Amino acid sequence: MVFQDNRKVIYPAPTRHPSHSPSSSKSTCLLPESCEGHGARSLEVWGVEGKGRELARASKGRGLGTTASRLLMLVAAEPGVSVSEAALKLGLAKSTVSETSRLLELRGLIRRVRRGPLVLLYPSTAIGGQGAGGGGEASRKTLTLGVVRASEYLFLPHFIKLLREHGVVVRVRVYDNGIEATHDLADGRIDLAISPLLTQLLFYALTDSFKVIGGGAYGGAFVIRLGVETGIAYTTKASTMELCLNVSGVDVGERVYASSGREIYEAALRGKASVVALWEPYASLLKSSVKSTVREIVSCSELGIVNCCTLAAHRSLASLYTLLSSLYARALEEYSRRPWAMIAWYSRVMGLNEDLVKKTASSYVLNPTVNEKAAARLLEKAGFYSSMLSEALRKALRVEDAS
Repeated sequence: MVFQDNRKVIYPAPTRHPSHSPSSSKSTCLLPESCEGHGARSLEVWGVEGKGRELARASKGRGLGTTASRLLMLVAAEPGVSVSEAALKLGLAKSTVSETSRLLELRGLIRRVRRGPLVLLYPSTAIGGQGAGGGGEASRKTLTLGVVRASEYLFLPHFIKLLREHGVVVRVRVYDNGIEATHDLADGRIDLAISPLLTQLLFYALTDSFKVIGGGAYGGAFVIRLGVETGIAYTTKASTMELCLNVSGVDVGERVYASSGREIYEAALRGKASVVALWEPYASLLKSSVKSTVREIVSCSELGIVNCCTLAAHRSLASLYTLLSSLYARALEEYSRRPWAMIAWYSRVMGLNEDLVKKTASSYVLNPTVNEKAAARLLEKAGFYSSMLSEALRKALRVEDAS
């Protein structure tokens, strides 16, 4: 069976092989010392009491290094200590304490809260620590990542693996279109989303609730003219597919906005569409199914579309934007070296046939960045450009950690 009906089902992250553990390779750690595997001993030497002991138990076995362990104990002893004060007390550079505190927050062990010019550190309420009160970012142990069902993101398991190596569990939620995924991101129902850049810009203009922190891949999307004269074009709304359709010039009078790639594929099979804008693996399935009626195929990448779906993070993760972006870039690099390493897990999560995914994934090209000027030119050419989207494009890509 090619398709499985698993819309919006949450999947666990891929099982980590022992060779992927944080202690197995220093090259996979953000903090070099976090691979040394002696964090638990360091914590025990401190002989902490109360909340500090809870933190020690929570961090035991996570491969925390000396710097992270010392900072964790200081936060337990002095809840609300600032990053600057912690740097002085520990004899470390402020940048080292800032980066270490972000890693500990990502693992759910502490909370970072901005108070004016200061960044204050508190034990995580999730393990019994003292809360900051009055707002601040919630501690994170689990992140939910939304993606649109496609052959596009074979780098996704590598990203999840890197996050798991840093103590974060990732749940994957699969959507059938970018609007639903981006809507959930904007509303804070998910933490991260890989969805069409155009969709993200439209929601950003309305909500200002997330940032675009990474590129992804492009290609694997086509406008296909069929030998059926219905006068109807099928696409998805406010998506890369609609952008491609606008730029291609291959269009007819009426548009029908579908809720999924499968719906577009089935409409074409039933002779309802003269033109479709479709992505992989649905595009390849359609081309092979109605080969005799295909009149024209236009590749979206040949039209200058070099960003399809991009990574966006909710503002609740604002202090972690740089960290998440760095891990994402590393995931793309790992994927380029081992493209088929986790294809079985990926195909199962997407509800797609593994052989089909492997065949169609090669249509995509990695692009880890988003070029603001190129995106603006393309939006203008497609008729989507406006002062609102211009401002959204400028601001959504300006990523700076909130603290």
